[in-house]
Amino acid sequence: MKATSGACIARIAFKVRGSARRGTLFFEYLRSYDRQMGLAALWIDGHRSHGLVLDGWWRSQSSQVETAIVPLGSLLPASVSNCTGKRRSCDVVRVHELNVQLQPTMDRADSQGGQAGMRFGKFKVSRVRACENMSEVWG
Repeated sequence: MKATSGACIARIAFKVRGSARRGTLFFEYLRSYDRQMGLAALWIDGHRSHGLVLDGWWRSQSSQVETAIVPLGSLLPASVSNCTGKRRSCDVVRVHELNVQLQPTMDRADSQGGQAGMRFGKFKVSRVRACENMSEVWG
């Protein structure tokens, strides 16, 4: 994903299946020393305030795929992921919309001491997977 300062902010969406209790998101993205790498916000359904922000840049002189392993319940408000009462709605496997959107970031200062400013960098998604973690059943 890449956006310019005068354009709409790039956003993509994926369908993922999982429950609030056992659903796990595996989000693979590129981390690189390339100073053009930026930030991306992830959230599911309409719950942007419960999302997280990932950074595609790091100081290591390498470019590698990193995996963010995120419980789906952590991306949902308590009113949706609550597992109390007779109805165990948190165990129901549902299709969710995973949103990924570029976020503004400060320019990384270059080695010649160039000026820093707000910009939208690039962010590379490698793979998106979701599964139901059943390990507690066997433990």
